Amino acid sequence: MTPFFFGSKQQLLGMLHHARGRKAGAHRTVVICPPIGHEYIRSHWCLRLLARQLTRKGINVLRFDYRGIGDSAGTNQQTTALDQWHQDVHTAIDCACTKTGCRNVMLLGLRYGGTIASAVASQSDKVSSLVLWEPVIDPVQYLRSLRAIHKQMIDLWACRIKTLKDETHEEILGSIYNRGLLAEIENTGLDLDSIDQPQFIVDSYDRRGRYTTNEMQRFMPTDDEDSWSVLKMLETGWLRASTSRQIVLMADEMFRRLEQFEQLGPYSVGPLDSPSPMMPVSTDAFAPASRAVN
Repeated sequence: MTPFFFGSKQQLLGMLHHARGRKAGAHRTVVICPPIGHEYIRSHWCLRLLARQLTRKGINVLRFDYRGIGDSAGTNQQTTALDQWHQDVHTAIDCACTKTGCRNVMLLGLRYGGTIASAVASQSDKVSSLVLWEPVIDPVQYLRSLRAIHKQMIDLWACRIKTLKDETHEEILGSIYNRGLLAEIENTGLDLDSIDQPQFIVDSYDRRGRYTTNEMQRFMPTDDEDSWSVLKMLETGWLRASTSRQIVLMADEMFRRLEQFEQLGPYSVGPLDSPSPMMPVSTDAFAPASRAVN
């Protein structure tokens, strides 16, 4: 694993996990889009372990922090629009292509990171496929749930405390958000129908009906407990070992099929100076998998 800073004025923190094994190749690269807020903290260790598992399948992985989150420069309240986080993902994709020599990447997004990843995929020709892990389907309910947990947490304190909540900013579970950003999050849902790339969706079986599946989507149901909105789980690590293994297997299979149908571009050794646009995606490249549910 190699830590480094990248982007304009080197403000974004990246962690590059190098592929290992006989399958290792520049064309097998994943960029992970993490959650935001306290969910970023809870899932940090899980995503790090997932990255290590992917490298054992010969897949390069770039983990990074959005601006104002984690160890990247700035503060969360300085982010005023979703487009700033979208631009961070575009920058991370370009960085991954330069570092590994790939021509396009697979985006893997967890929770609101899945919503961010899907928006970027609809804009970029450098995204070959998507893995969405428990993405935020209903942003209104998502923010309502976060605010409810925040209130429950405050009510537990012996003495009454106040957190920032004014016309311009609001604190939710330790993260301070710009009001304009929250309004944009609330009005920006997950639009998978606008995405041409193959998509692998991992979520609770109970939520399967909320996705409009088509020939480019596969859904894998899980039995994992939904602990995102449970107060007592707020400070516990979010680990999903079994589901992580299934995602690694599916990512490996997706790369195999994309390569088979020449969706990844030719293999190259070392960085490419001028990555070419992604070839049009063939629906045959993502034929039904035995582990997935249509």
